[in-house]
Order: sequence, then C-alpha cells, then structure tokens
Amino acid sequence: MGKKDMIAVQPRSVAVCIAYTSSTPPSICLVSSRKHDSRWVLPKGGIESSDADEGTAALRELWEEAGLQAQDGRSTWVGRGHADVVGDMKGHKHSPSKDPKAPTFVPRAVYTPVAVLVDPGLDAKDEWPEAHERERDFVPVEEALQRIEWREDIHELLRRWWEKRRQDESA
Repeated sequence: MGKKDMIAVQPRSVAVCIAYTSSTPPSICLVSSRKHDSRWVLPKGGIESSDADEGTAALRELWEEAGLQAQDGRSTWVGRGHADVVGDMKGHKHSPSKDPKAPTFVPRAVYTPVAVLVDPGLDAKDEWPEAHERERDFVPVEEALQRIEWREDIHELLRRWWEKRRQDESA
C-alpha cells in the first residue's frame, strides 16, 4: 500500500443556506445554477478555514451567490446531526466504492443545512459578487421544492426543514 492509499478520504464539508421569509407560508430564496442552464439551487458552498462554523459559511454563500446580507443573529437552525446532514450521491474521487449503499462509500460532499430568516426588502442588494453569473428568486416553499427536485441532496435538506417547521408550528 502506498502513501496515497493510507490517507483517509474525507468528503468536502458544504454549508447549504435555506434563506426564508417570515411570510406564511414562507418564501425561499433560490439562485440560478452556474453549471446547469435554467436550473435553480439553494445558495451553498464549501466551509472554508476562515469560516467560524457552518452558519458563517452559509451567510457568506448567501451574500456571494444571492446578494443577501442577513445579520449573523438570524440563523434560526443549523442541522448538525446524522439526521440533518445529507451526503452527496456521487462518490469522492478516491472513494473505495462508487456505490452509495456500500459501507466503504465516501461521498464527494456532506451538506449541512443552515436556515436563515431574511427580509428581501432590507437584506437584498443590487450588486453582489456573483450578480453577473446568477439570478435570485423568492418563491413559495412548495415551488422551491419543485424547482430543486433535480438536486436530490439539497432537495432532501429543504424537504426535511419544511417538514420540521410544519411539525413545530402544529405542536
């Protein structure tokens, strides 16, 4: 076994921002995908060494991709347990197995959801780092679920958040 084989394969840690409004039902901020024309995604990106935690990374991605400057204290939920995070169905390039059901499978990325309450009237800026590459749109949560259905991983995160929110409201 060479040195390369002895290094533990780790998935990329990605923060996914579920930016929602206070309306009933809430609207969700989606951004256009840079890689897939006419497709929409939730703002997301790798957790960098300069980020204090998943919440900080999600707020940074929300600014870079959607042009929303939500305040730090508005993160309302960070999913941190096995039940909250979702692994990519695509394998890491050094994963021992490419089959997601195999015990040795290592996903390309692990997605951690961060819910952030936003006010589009106050938080949305006209210019932002990726404004020339992306559009942003606020849509009702059910429509957001339909638009991102093509991305099973982030679709599952939004579906779980919405289910948890409805359960909390009915309790």
